[in-house]
Amino acid sequence: MWGKAQRGRCSAIGWALVVYILAGNCAQFILMLLAMNVTPVLYHNAVFMWGCSMVASYGVAFPLFWLLLRGVGAPPMEKRATLTTMDYIQAGTAAYAVLFLANAATLLVLKGLELLLGKGIANPVESMLDYPWGCSLVMMCVLAPVTEELMFRRLILRRLLPWGDRFAVTASALLFALIHGNLSQIPYAFLVGLLLGTVAVYTGSVVPTILIHAFVNLLGSGLLLGLGMDEAVSVVMAAVLIAGIVSLILGKGRFPLRTESRVGRPADGQFPEGEKWRFFLFNPGMIFFFLLAVGLICYYLLL
Repeated sequence: MWGKAQRGRCSAIGWALVVYILAGNCAQFILMLLAMNVTPVLYHNAVFMWGCSMVASYGVAFPLFWLLLRGVGAPPMEKRATLTTMDYIQAGTAAYAVLFLANAATLLVLKGLELLLGKGIANPVESMLDYPWGCSLVMMCVLAPVTEELMFRRLILRRLLPWGDRFAVTASALLFALIHGNLSQIPYAFLVGLLLGTVAVYTGSVVPTILIHAFVNLLGSGLLLGLGMDEAVSVVMAAVLIAGIVSLILGKGRFPLRTESRVGRPADGQFPEGEKWRFFLFNPGMIFFFLLAVGLICYYLLL
C-alpha cells in the first residue's frame, strides 16, 4: 500500500508533465491554424506568433499543470536561510558558468552528430530569438523563469522532498532537463536545475531561483547583445563567466543539503536510494513522459 502511494505521486507528476507538453503544443497549433485561415497576414507577424506561443505555454499549459498537481499532497517548503548579496552573486555567476561550459561541450557533441547525420540539428532556442528583442526579453527573463521555477522548484520539488533533499533536487532537475525536449538544452538544463534546486531547498523559497534563472537566461540567451553595445556586453559576459568558474571552484558546499530522507517507511524508517528511483521511474505517468521526451528529442534530431 505504501509503495503504491509513492508510485501514484510520481505518476501524477509524470502525467501533469505530459499534459503540459501536449496542451501547449495543441493550443499553439490551433491558434496558428485559426490565424492562417482567418487572418493570414497575422500568420507571418512575429509579434502575433510570439503571442500565440505565450498564450499556449503560459495561458493554457501552465494552468493545467498547476491544477493537476494541486491535489497531490506535498509538505510545505521549510524556511531555512536567506541569501546574502554575495550568495546571489556566487549562485548567479556559477549557474551562468555551468550553462556556458555545458553548452560549449554539447555544441561539440552536436557538431559530431551533424557530421554523422549529414545534416544540421535544429536548436529551438535559436527560433525563440527570432522574435522581436522586447518579446524575447519578456519570455526568457520573466515568463519562463517564473513559470518554470513554480513548476519544478515548487510544485514538483516539494512533492519529492519527503525522500530527501538530494534525491528531490536531482529528480526535479532531470525532469526540468527533459521537458526541454532537445539535445541542445538538456545537458545544461540538468546542471543548472541542480543548482537552482539546491538554492530552493536551502532557502525554502523560489523567489531567489526565479531571480537567478532570469539572470542566467538574460546572459545565456545573448539577449544583452540586443542593447547594441556588443564589445562592452561581451566583456561583461566574459567577466561573469570568469567569476562563475571561480565560484564553482571555491563555492563547493555553499548551500548544504540534508542527506537523510524526511519521511521513511513506517516499518523501519529507512528509504534506500535505489528504491526511491524505482518508485520515481517505474510508473505509468513517468514512463509515458519519458517516451514523449525521447520522441521530441528524435523529432528535433530528424527535423
